[in-house]
Amino acid sequence: PFGHGMSYTSFSVTAPRLAYHAASNSWRATARVTNTGKRPGGEVIQVYLSLPPSANAIGAKQPPKRLVGFQRVELAPGASGEVAIQIDPAENNHPLSVWNEREHKWTVPAGNFTVWLGRSSSPRDLVRAGTIRR
Repeated sequence: PFGHGMSYTSFSVTAPRLAYHAASNSWRATARVTNTGKRPGGEVIQVYLSLPPSANAIGAKQPPKRLVGFQRVELAPGASGEVAIQIDPAENNHPLSVWNEREHKWTVPAGNFTVWLGRSSSPRDLVRAGTIRR
């Protein structure tokens, strides 16, 4: 799957959370990452969004999940750390938006966006962090 790294150790991703920050009008997805193996290593934690069904009516059909951010963490054997990845609707990658074919502009579809954190795009590697309601 996309994003599946080549590490000589293993990792777990737990305690996923999603928090809204009104001051910056953005969300922060966080999780605890633990090196469960016997060697030091690095892992890239990725944040994906599942867009609401209404997104498909605005423009092109949307993929099941969209990569919107990532962060690398290096950990010793048995060590844990926290990753924090910001989801900012104003960023130039338009994480919540879909290109509106009729209006020729980026549009945020109405509905629920599911936020996922994980080691790759594979469903077995993802944990649900929360929901963004628009």
